[in-house]
Amino acid sequence: MKAFAKSAIDAQQPYIANPDAWLKQPENISKLARLSGVPEGDVPGLVKGNTYLTPQQQTAELTGPVNKAIIDTAQFLKEQGKVPAVANDYSQYVTSRFVQ
Repeated sequence: MKAFAKSAIDAQQPYIANPDAWLKQPENISKLARLSGVPEGDVPGLVKGNTYLTPQQQTAELTGPVNKAIIDTAQFLKEQGKVPAVANDYSQYVTSRFVQ
């Protein structure tokens, strides 16, 4: 899992460092189009529509907002009668060790 996370982070770093320069490189666009099945002309808009986090930002998200999102989702599912109980904290199930 750590190797997968590292490969994704490494691939995103050039874009994070300079999005416009990255998008001007035709090989980046054609590679994403080929891998995703999206027409090349659509790739820049789709890439710009995503948020790519640095490892530090991912760690910050995983140590706070992700736990809250899980709690909120669990509470919603309880209200819908889909789960019988909700815990107050799910942080033991979330880790940032793969992005550090």
